[in-house]
Amino acid sequence: MITLLGAVVSAVAMALVYTPADPSLVYYGTDTHASALLLGAALALAKPHVALADWSDAIASRTYLLWGDGIHPQPAGARLYARVIAGAIRSTC
Repeated sequence: MITLLGAVVSAVAMALVYTPADPSLVYYGTDTHASALLLGAALALAKPHVALADWSDAIASRTYLLWGDGIHPQPAGARLYARVIAGAIRSTC
């Protein structure tokens, strides 16, 4: 319930601070951007059979599969990412 309340508060804050001339506060602000994360947390709590796809653990020893920015996967990294997601989906079936 608290996560849903937080998501609503964050969404309201987003609506209040949005300005068409400079939407960066809405996009970069942690307080306004939290609504999606909190909504996801609320859904995970509501559905106890949701599995975590642990990308961090999967890529930790294979950072060479990432592009130079250290975030985006190269093609081989994308295949690993797909296997991690597929494994998490299979574990919930």
